[in-house]
Amino acid sequence: LGSPTWRTFATLALNFMAARARTSNARDRLALTVDYGPSGSVFFEVLVSQCLTRRGLSECTTGRMRSMCGRMQSNRGLAGLSQSAQLMQKFAWRAIDYAFPSEAQRMQAMQDGFYIPENNLPVGIEIWKNKLFISVPRWTDKGVPSTLNYIPLDVAYSTSPKLNPYPDWATNEQGNCNGITTTYRIRVDECDRLWVLDSGTVGIGKNFCMDSSQ
Repeated sequence: LGSPTWRTFATLALNFMAARARTSNARDRLALTVDYGPSGSVFFEVLVSQCLTRRGLSECTTGRMRSMCGRMQSNRGLAGLSQSAQLMQKFAWRAIDYAFPSEAQRMQAMQDGFYIPENNLPVGIEIWKNKLFISVPRWTDKGVPSTLNYIPLDVAYSTSPKLNPYPDWATNEQGNCNGITTTYRIRVDECDRLWVLDSGTVGIGKNFCMDSSQ
């Protein structure tokens, strides 16, 4: 993933129709940014804006999300995007955490290497009704407890909410080839179906399960 210098690793931008009543041509946009600090620290941020459709961003048709744009951005480019779109911070994390059944299980997961906070780097986002989906690929051999996750949007939450495995912990268990191994891109189509691109790999280029899309 490169050296820990100040840079933006990725910006994923997508359009989705506003959940609340708005004018018919209103659009919202989500952006997920990942920044690396000089000491190796990581800062994740989900930004939301209501803006006009801009060149380079996908159109939203039939009242549903149709496509997603993923692109690399420099810090300078991200600053320009934020200013022009008037992005507002919705969520922010110094480290990704999960809604473990109990604090004791969370501590045990960290002790066993099942959960290593710094190994959890989100790359994909999608919104559907009351859920914000976030994908966290298994870039490394261990430390990512769940690759497909969501944040409920219809309940009170903090600015750094914990991720909930979707649909459950068992489906996201590493080694379960009948479940989900490593998720990169996610998308909801016009029929309310969630499409998940599962590479079937654990770590970089290490095939663990056969490639599949679910």
